[in-house]
Amino acid sequence: MEIKRDKLGRFLKGEKSTSWKGGIVGDGQGYIKIWKPDHPNNNHGYILQHRYVMEQELGRYLKINEVVHHINGNKQDNQITNLIVMTRHQHPANHQIGRPIPKETREKIRKSLMGHPVSKKTLKKISIGVNKAYKEGKKFGFQKGNIYGKNYS
Repeated sequence: MEIKRDKLGRFLKGEKSTSWKGGIVGDGQGYIKIWKPDHPNNNHGYILQHRYVMEQELGRYLKINEVVHHINGNKQDNQITNLIVMTRHQHPANHQIGRPIPKETREKIRKSLMGHPVSKKTLKKISIGVNKAYKEGKKFGFQKGNIYGKNYS
């Protein structure tokens, strides 16, 4: 296959390229990119499809601090019903809800903190948080084990 170049010797881009596949490519992280060379936020002519779908729904370009979250976690499911726009600040919390920290990660954290002194102020904050959770749970009839995830019987 011959690689085509323009009059100045540059490789042809976009639809003129010999490797053109309709303007849809992967980005290496699981997202789909589409060819939109006139879009103000394009990167070498491509933009992320989920952002474009949300922009079409909103009727405006996304702001710099806005991200589009895939509700079901599938980066290639770009149906509008699976997308929600939020700020960069709000987004990380959506990836932690209901997910326990893996045992290996907890062990790494524990080892990294061994030997580090904990201030009385921090201990007091932890204690207040635990006691508050226990008291709140008790109001609704939860047992101590339900609150702390342990069996106390």
